[in-house]
Amino acid sequence: MKILLLSNMYPSEKHPYYGTFVKTSEDILLDEKHDVKKIVMTKTNNSVIRRIKYLLYYAHIILYLLVVTDRIVYIHYASHSAIPLNMISKMRRKQKIIVNLHGSDVMPENKGQKKLQKHVRKLLNNAFQVVVPSMYYRELVIYRYNLDSEIVNVFPSGGINPSVFNCDIDRNICCDVLQLDKEKIYIGYVGRIDYQKGWDIFLEAISLLDKEKYGDLIRFVVVGSGKENDFFNEKVKKYNLEKVITKYDMLPQQQLRDVYTAIDVLCFPTMRESESLGLVGLEAMACGTPVIGTNNYGLKDYLVDNVNGFSFELGNAKSLADCIDKFLSLDSDDLYFMRENSIKTAERYEIKNISNSLTILFEEVGKGSDI
Repeated sequence: MKILLLSNMYPSEKHPYYGTFVKTSEDILLDEKHDVKKIVMTKTNNSVIRRIKYLLYYAHIILYLLVVTDRIVYIHYASHSAIPLNMISKMRRKQKIIVNLHGSDVMPENKGQKKLQKHVRKLLNNAFQVVVPSMYYRELVIYRYNLDSEIVNVFPSGGINPSVFNCDIDRNICCDVLQLDKEKIYIGYVGRIDYQKGWDIFLEAISLLDKEKYGDLIRFVVVGSGKENDFFNEKVKKYNLEKVITKYDMLPQQQLRDVYTAIDVLCFPTMRESESLGLVGLEAMACGTPVIGTNNYGLKDYLVDNVNGFSFELGNAKSLADCIDKFLSLDSDDLYFMRENSIKTAERYEIKNISNSLTILFEEVGKGSDI
């Protein structure tokens, strides 16, 4: 089958983890011997170069599709690729388009993304099939865009790579690599330090923990950076947490695996409606680490309260602190049970266990055509 993959997010040598879900989807299709041609953008931090890249990206798409008519178009991240596709659709109404939605392309988080919504709506109305990362997002997309439920499919953002995220490495080794005290209990946060990611809820929650009860036993690990770094540092000082938090900027996947293994529990306090799945939580579970997460959004698909972690009330630091306290009070049998269930949950999302849903979708789309 001939497929044209389009995305404004794709890994590069300089940014190897940017848009990895797109590369994973491509690899799944290539493994099934499909003929995949791609037009993609890689990351740049220079705003001028970024604008030039977008112009070239749009032009390449339009010129290619004016000439080539025999490929299924598979588009990732709808809002930033919708314009050229909508232009082509006026001339090629029978073009088969599969749109893979991910997050803020559906739930815009700034003015620029909001302006693009009219293009997203038009693209989805022209789509042959739509792919979303979770059941939560499926319901949201069907309602928001009034789509036929028959065309909206779930494929979990490329899934978990078990060769990277697994529980095969000893925690003590990871602690040594990260220069953490293996005698301490570590509570972690992994994510951008940005608006509505919940890092502030995390800091407030750990400031509420009973210091007399836990003494010097607990430490905290934060992995991430973002637009609110200065605000983060102010909060750390406000709560007097400087001596108990170890912070890293964004880490490559292998080092993230070490973090997930070293920490005892991951807190996932996101408040973003665009949190369409939350691969961070599944990556932690694959390493045998339970998750304490919000009782909403994409996490609902896999986080089961008292089974593979705990759910807390959205945006409520006291509720998160209570769940942390509950986790720290687990006996060894309950902790083992929760860790085993975390591993089993993540296994369901391994690439080998989810890839079939994507390949079947393309087979169905390709039926009855010469593509």
